[in-house]
Amino acid sequence: MTGKRALILWAILASLPASGCKYVGDKHSGDDATRGGATPVELDVAVDDRLSQKQGDNTDWKTFSLDAPAEVTVDIWWDDPSIKGSVTLRDQFGARLSGVSHAQGTRHEVIGPLLVPAGQSFVEVFLSRGASVYTLEVRAKASASVPSAPVRPDF
Repeated sequence: MTGKRALILWAILASLPASGCKYVGDKHSGDDATRGGATPVELDVAVDDRLSQKQGDNTDWKTFSLDAPAEVTVDIWWDDPSIKGSVTLRDQFGARLSGVSHAQGTRHEVIGPLLVPAGQSFVEVFLSRGASVYTLEVRAKASASVPSAPVRPDF
């Protein structure tokens, strides 16, 4: 990079805070912004939470445990369907089992049913634009009638 280009790039980056354009990220998400701080949820019980991109709370992680393999369904209801985000079901190592990108205008979205192995699993709720309260419910039914989730890295 030439000296002139570097100076221009520096000037642009330095002006971002003055223009009001800054990335807030998960500055105010709390512990549940990471898998290690995931909030436990009971199966078959709806829980409410909130995400706000402007307030720096973009990510919530939830965790649940299964005593045996089960058909898992994750339901999410958005209060504001104009947001941009996603919901991802992950295994005990954080590998993606399944997920859904939010379809704008849709209030209710579903992952599954999907056969999930026994042990701890996670749900990652991510918001990249907007703010919304959401209701999440993880349902589990003992059965082997649906295919297993392929376990692969989420690159």
